[in-house]
Amino acid sequence: LFTAPMVPSAAISRSKSMPERKRALDVQEAYKASVDMPPCFSMRAKIANPADKEVRPGATSYTLGNAGRNGAMTTPSWSMGARGTGIPKPPNQPGPGEYQQPSTLYGSHPMLPVPGRVPKTTTKRSTPSDALTMGGVTPAPHDYKVTADGEFGSVAQAKAPRYSMRAKISDPADKEVRPGATSYTLGNQGRNGSTETPKWTMAPRGSGIPKPTNQPGPGEYAQPSTLYGSHPMLPMAGRVPKTTTKRSTPSDALTMGGTTPAPHDY
Repeated sequence: LFTAPMVPSAAISRSKSMPERKRALDVQEAYKASVDMPPCFSMRAKIANPADKEVRPGATSYTLGNAGRNGAMTTPSWSMGARGTGIPKPPNQPGPGEYQQPSTLYGSHPMLPVPGRVPKTTTKRSTPSDALTMGGVTPAPHDYKVTADGEFGSVAQAKAPRYSMRAKISDPADKEVRPGATSYTLGNQGRNGSTETPKWTMAPRGSGIPKPTNQPGPGEYAQPSTLYGSHPMLPMAGRVPKTTTKRSTPSDALTMGGTTPAPHDY
């Protein structure tokens, strides 16, 4: 075999006009530097899942409230029907307000011969629009009352149905007066009877004394007076002079005149 002669490296040089190249990888030097090192690997980034952008509720987002495993733990509740439930609607016919009621103020009623209650006049009544041309106070929107006392909102607004409950019916038996537990007075009564000492009664003072006989007493006999000497048994002269003069009475002072004695004059 033909062997080329070895040329020293110092004799071979790069031309100055040749552009300088970047240093290439020296495989031999790289192998010597990494022959004793463990293998190295690189991992790419985790691929994003589009479903991760979805907002899902957590465990604390749910509110059980009064729900249990067998259902809602609430007492039974019922709803009340409207007041007009079961009441048929009125028939579609004109009411009393649909008929025109002619006025009798000016005696123009076609049927009733009623004289006019106010003097008939041809003066034109003023209207709110006259205030714009003739002057005067024109009512503004706030001058009209569109609300009711004690209610919220306008009278023309729709409101929820309201219900009223009647008063409790009184039971006639409640008027009966019944004794209570404190109306009874036991006193000295016990479960075996009266808890008191023995008692005895005393007879009245007249017990055993006979009643008096049924005969007239001294007060039953008349006692004639001896003032005028008229005693039937005693001949005793009268103690005052006997006279026939009429004694005056209190009523004589009303017709005959004179001083009528009062009780203190005797």
